[in-house]
Amino acid sequence: MEEILFNLISSWPGLVGRPDRALLHDSLVLLDFLPPGALRIIDVGSGGGLPGLPLRLARPDLRLTLLEANERKAAFLVQAAAKLGLADVEVVARRAEDAGHDPDHREAYDFALARALAAMPVHPRAIASRTG
Repeated sequence: MEEILFNLISSWPGLVGRPDRALLHDSLVLLDFLPPGALRIIDVGSGGGLPGLPLRLARPDLRLTLLEANERKAAFLVQAAAKLGLADVEVVARRAEDAGHDPDHREAYDFALARALAAMPVHPRAIASRTG
């Protein structure tokens, strides 16, 4: 599945600065920090689905939401989740600032993840976590 994800990312220009298998492996570093059991996770500014999709492939028990404001990138995420057989992955095509005011998303997640999204003072306020 990792190879399929890498090929999907490589075939959509502009998702990541430069397609690199190391990005997939870097995403998996977060596994050491996630407690066991079912968790609800949001990947804010998902872009090419990193780190969310590799984590979900490694941990099928995760309930993953991919939040991406760019419609083109959100379309990629829908296609990637389908090709990877991840029918339960939710893709939300909205800005984090807007989703953060939506009761379906505000304080609804155990963990919020972001990769190359914004300066640290900006994104923690966009989506509040149930645990923090």
